[in-house]
Amino acid sequence: MDKIFYIIVFNIVCLTVTGCGNVAVTGKVVFEDGSPLTVGQIRMVGNNGLAHAKLTEDGTFSIKSVSGKNGIPHGIYKVAIEGAMLPGKLLSDDEFLGPFTSPTPLIAAKYDDPETSGIVFDTSKTRNLIIIVEKP
Repeated sequence: MDKIFYIIVFNIVCLTVTGCGNVAVTGKVVFEDGSPLTVGQIRMVGNNGLAHAKLTEDGTFSIKSVSGKNGIPHGIYKVAIEGAMLPGKLLSDDEFLGPFTSPTPLIAAKYDDPETSGIVFDTSKTRNLIIIVEKP
């Protein structure tokens, strides 16, 4: 009887305090003028793991854990936005030898790293993020 009681108490505490299981996190990345960032990937780094999501054509994303599961464990996450650039262009007719122009960044370099992006969120406070980014 005591064992069942402790199992029930543990489950209640786990679900109410720590929020066992993954939570769905969605969002949108926009520029200061409200237009969407349509290229790149969101990367989230937290004490409970890593997660990522590809941006869609309207700037929205839906987070998946690195293992591919929908959602992420509850916690506080730092966010980076990677690959937000236009590809380089071919300057020669020879597609194998190039040369190419350098890719053009669409957002400020600080967003490449979760430690410098300034974007931090807590899943207990929000699960739908609106991220506003600056151009370079």
